[in-house]
Amino acid sequence: MAEQHFNAKIGIERVYLRKLVYEPKDVPAVFDLKWHPNVKLDIQARNRSLGGHRHEVALVCTLSAEISSKEVLSIELDQAGIFLVEGVEGPPLHHILGVICPNILFPYVREAIDNVAVKGALPPFALAPVNFEAMLKQAMTERKTADADFSDEVLN
Repeated sequence: MAEQHFNAKIGIERVYLRKLVYEPKDVPAVFDLKWHPNVKLDIQARNRSLGGHRHEVALVCTLSAEISSKEVLSIELDQAGIFLVEGVEGPPLHHILGVICPNILFPYVREAIDNVAVKGALPPFALAPVNFEAMLKQAMTERKTADADFSDEVLN
């Protein structure tokens, strides 16, 4: 069931690229390979308060592509945005910063990765959508587990 944020006001102040590293491997020989890479995308959503109701949300991504167990490409990308979020606190704010804002940023990630690949004379990747809701739930579960482990250590 989706959470409702009736009083929330969400605004986008700015969307920007913080980091882009493009590293093709074995150029120009890579252009002669049959292009059916095994692609791995590691993506993390991070956020921090900028004071008041302003928050920076960033998607920190690493894409690696392998052909025949050999890495042929690595792209590191940090896509960020400054969001104004008013009218919510606590779990609803965490949901907005961990799910809604990353969903706004992800199309920019897809576009940047595809553009840099094409400019490097490679085919675009057309990344599949990411389930940021599941990522947030997993992160919360891991945090609770880590907090419980820490509490056990402190109590013993």
